Amino acid sequence: MTLPELAYLIVSLNHLVDNGFDATIAEVQAHVAGGSLFEWLRRRFDGHIDLSIWDFYGRTTEDDIENALLDILVNHRGNERRKFGVSNNGICLLIAWLAELVQRRAWQDEPANMELSQ
Repeated sequence: MTLPELAYLIVSLNHLVDNGFDATIAEVQAHVAGGSLFEWLRRRFDGHIDLSIWDFYGRTTEDDIENALLDILVNHRGNERRKFGVSNNGICLLIAWLAELVQRRAWQDEPANMELSQ
């Protein structure tokens, strides 16, 4: 999973929120826990979200993202409001979790980038 892939997904989900779409936090958690997040997003928001980027990158990227989101779910379930500031909209929670993954990825990539600049 790359930073541009995560950013693309954040922008896609932000579009949904901007157009009045929502989902419950429990619904999002269930699909993350079940490994069916991307399948659910495609079905639930058909015609309103374009996830065709993963037709190019493949299921491996989706699996990587779903596994990383599962890690966040397992470690922070019940603390959504305190940790991420979200208590009403599952799509907003996904955006917050993806932002967390961007931070993790940026921190992971930072030492490599630092070595190249020296």
